[in-house]
Amino acid sequence: MTPLTKLLAETFAIAPTAVSDRLAMCDVDNWNSLTHIELILGLEEMFGIQFVQDEIVEMTTVGAIRAALRRHGLNAD
Repeated sequence: MTPLTKLLAETFAIAPTAVSDRLAMCDVDNWNSLTHIELILGLEEMFGIQFVQDEIVEMTTVGAIRAALRRHGLNAD
């Protein structure tokens, strides 16, 4: 399990096997504004980066999160 998958599963209280690029905010009951901010903070701490507001707003799917991490030069797989 990748660190990203682990963080997503723990933050949203879902099974790691449920994490895929197609998983979206609307698919997860526990993915709300509060847990979204917890996720962003976790990602920033884990990878030593800082997201801008536009990135945070766009990160509503796992695929979008991976794309944002790649834009910061990180391997998101």
